[in-house]
Amino acid sequence: MELDEKPSAEAEAFQDALHEMTGARTVPRIFISGQCIGGCDDLTALQMSGKLDKNFLEDITSAEAKGLEKLILSEDEWRKKLGPQEYYVLRQQGTESPGSHEYNNFMPPEGHFECKACGLPLYSADSKFRSNCGWPVFDKCYYSETAAGCHVGTKAEFGGLEIVCNRCDSHLGHVFFDAFSAKNPNGERH
Repeated sequence: MELDEKPSAEAEAFQDALHEMTGARTVPRIFISGQCIGGCDDLTALQMSGKLDKNFLEDITSAEAKGLEKLILSEDEWRKKLGPQEYYVLRQQGTESPGSHEYNNFMPPEGHFECKACGLPLYSADSKFRSNCGWPVFDKCYYSETAAGCHVGTKAEFGGLEIVCNRCDSHLGHVFFDAFSAKNPNGERH
């Protein structure tokens, strides 16, 4: 479908619906089993990296098959559920100022951290570590059969990896591989 060939009101309505589903008004958007994997550049990057293969397609469809119940709300519903700053970060991929997060220096001995939008447990307390980057950081996330694997998903974007909640697709930040230690040999930092 070519949006520029549609009447402007119809094209606008289509882009509004696209924004509700994916958080972006731009096209094209690629969906597999109802899950948006991004735009054309995202798909090309997956293909060029060799990650777009049978295993990737099985992984992306397995959450639905194994029963992870996705939380899908309209943007208006998200605005009502979340505060303005939470909405900005979680739904609009915003970034908090370094050092401003309430849990930046909170290092509990046990428990877990969960998605602020939907409550899905994301990281155990022992996966959090001190960093001078200015934001809370974790070296591994929860895995479970209910979530069909990892509770945190990734989306390729502009040469990096955005991390999202696998239940509600809320933006959680980005993953980097620059925090090498004996406890974290692959250097993963969320």
